[in-house]
Amino acid sequence: MSTEDFVKGFFQLKQELLASYFEPQHDKTMVADMIRQLNLAPNDSVTLYNVLDAAITDTMYTILLGLDGEHPSETVKKCTNFIVRKGRRLQAQATLRVMLMSTFITQGVNIK
Repeated sequence: MSTEDFVKGFFQLKQELLASYFEPQHDKTMVADMIRQLNLAPNDSVTLYNVLDAAITDTMYTILLGLDGEHPSETVKKCTNFIVRKGRRLQAQATLRVMLMSTFITQGVNIK
């Protein structure tokens, strides 16, 4: 799997999570139920969507950087070491950073 496909997979997961929280045609999730119980006004729903979008982006961005050895967390470092030992190291750090920026930062701006 290329670095681009790997990063895009995370981005697609983020989009699917947000859809499952806010779009009624998706299967119910615990988060979606919690959001519905808030009975938010439309403007407040948009604000909550943007907050969750930013939180998921930060989380996935941090995980992906960690897999490339950029995170101080011991848990993430162990994952990185596992990938390296299995011979499945992602492409060069610069490539991953470029993909993260173009996918999560540029495409990830989805203010409703």
